[in-house]
Amino acid sequence: MRVLITVPWDQKRGGVTAVANNVARHLLQHGHDVVFFYPGDSARPAAKVTQNGFRGFDMRLRPPLIEERKLRSLVAFWTFLPRTAWRLHRLLRSEQIDVVHIHYPSTALVYFAICGLFRRVPLVVSVHGAELMPGGRHLRRIPASLRWLLNRSDRVTAPSRDYMEAVLSRLPELREKSVYIHNAVDVAELRAGMDQNGGDDCYSLTIALHNEKKALDVLIRALPEARANGFLMPVLLVGGGPLEGTLRELAQSLGVDDQVRFLGYQELDAIRNLLQRCTLFILPSRSEPFGIAILEAMSLGKAVITTRVGGIPEFVVDGQNGVLVESDDPAALAAAMCRVSSDAELRRRLGLAAQKTVDDGYTVERMGERYLDVFESLDHSSR
Repeated sequence: MRVLITVPWDQKRGGVTAVANNVARHLLQHGHDVVFFYPGDSARPAAKVTQNGFRGFDMRLRPPLIEERKLRSLVAFWTFLPRTAWRLHRLLRSEQIDVVHIHYPSTALVYFAICGLFRRVPLVVSVHGAELMPGGRHLRRIPASLRWLLNRSDRVTAPSRDYMEAVLSRLPELREKSVYIHNAVDVAELRAGMDQNGGDDCYSLTIALHNEKKALDVLIRALPEARANGFLMPVLLVGGGPLEGTLRELAQSLGVDDQVRFLGYQELDAIRNLLQRCTLFILPSRSEPFGIAILEAMSLGKAVITTRVGGIPEFVVDGQNGVLVESDDPAALAAAMCRVSSDAELRRRLGLAAQKTVDDGYTVERMGERYLDVFESLDHSSR
């Protein structure tokens, strides 16, 4: 089987990137072939090697409509549509593609649905979150081209049951072709060198974009009460985003800026080291289609404190393999931070159960098998 995997960007790291890369590695390990495709600047498919070392192509795909320049974008789309669709069709044919797998669909990727009108290649579309629910809220209006792409697909996948149901509440016509496949982590990669590192350095860690959805403001607001009740460990924040300045100002105004450390974006090796050596992991999200950073911490046997939102309760069970609190509740978060940080036996028990949860059901192998089952279930004879 030859699978074309499409993601809107070529990145070294990121949640969507990790899922696509892990699916690709699983396919390659099991004797299948993988080609990546990215929207780019080339008028024709241009061969490339992705940042993660996969063979791929990029090509300019003009979206049907850009709100800031509606008329110009519409004219450009219809003018170049025949040529672009034909070149994409030729790529699928020359590469002998059996399945197209789109991650994080955008309106520019509607060309794959158009190609399906004259060469039937099974199409799987994986929605991950912000493409349909930016900031955890439904789009006011789903673009017609994106809706058509989803309706033309053979399968639509989501990373959790909760997010799949949220999508179906707006697009109920997709139910018969929908399936949720939980995300996974590469445990071998995350645990590399862990025996040598050993122990922890007595700090809490959060890895998240600094935006409203991740609710880092709630974590900072919880700190004065937590500190008054004995939570003294540093709080390390990895990431960046539009609210970083606001969060820094909030920490200073509450008198906890000496306890909060903004580390910015970090490379994989640094993130792995921080995860391996942290005492606990905290993510106070307001919404979360899945929560892959939580799963990464769990795979390393870390006690996690997070919120009862989105897909998180599908793999974090309160009191068993982690601690769940209600979102937007600094007092509840502070109480959980104090309880877990002060009880080494509780952290050990939660961490062991968390690691077992990942090993039993959230490995790359398990996720890859489920995607491969989806691909193999499609009717290739319809091409």
